Amino acid sequence: GAAAKLELALTEAAIVHDIAEYPAASHTFMNEAPAGPTWFRPLTRAMGFAPDPQAAADAWRRIDEFFRAHLPESTSRQ
Repeated sequence: GAAAKLELALTEAAIVHDIAEYPAASHTFMNEAPAGPTWFRPLTRAMGFAPDPQAAADAWRRIDEFFRAHLPESTSRQ
């Protein structure tokens, strides 16, 4: 799907990247808890929107590793 297309486009453009797709994860997979107004949560559960702790942990690990590898260390302002 979209991840494969993005992977191809970034590779062809020689842009450093790390693409991962979590097929079982929903839109809100990185949330630590159900989001949105309380009255709306039954609908989001019915749509399958829910945190996915395993996918989120992997995503955060990958983001952190990518940023550490490709962003300069920040300097503190004085």
